[in-house]
Amino acid sequence: STSTSTSTSTSTSTSTSTSTTSRGAMKMAYVLTLNGLDHEPCCMTTRALRHDTESDGSATVLGWGIEHSVNPRTGVCDYITTCGELLSYSAFKTLHVRRSAFHENTKDYTAFIPVYLDRAHFEESGGLKRLLATSRALVPAH
Repeated sequence: STSTSTSTSTSTSTSTSTSTTSRGAMKMAYVLTLNGLDHEPCCMTTRALRHDTESDGSATVLGWGIEHSVNPRTGVCDYITTCGELLSYSAFKTLHVRRSAFHENTKDYTAFIPVYLDRAHFEESGGLKRLLATSRALVPAH
């Protein structure tokens, strides 16, 4: 009798968790579809696509705004997070976008890290150069 009630409560707990997760995923899918973002990745602010060209003639770089902190005692980056919304480098650099569209981050973005969508996008947009620059900023030399 005891084992039956334990397995029933575990089953109910798992079912509730799965139901909540799937509702969240469905809500996200609906929002993406509603905003036309269910097919091609784009910047959350400017709606720039990876195949677009910036005003200076360079390819659009898509990535994430990230928050990070450096431990003052060790000088090592000890915390990195992102809300996961794509942002163009020009929105980060020129428009000074420092918060997610839904204001999920508690602090302003401190850096931009490019996302590798495909080889052509990464090579054309100078993604490797920007990735290395961000890496150097996150891991200061001692």
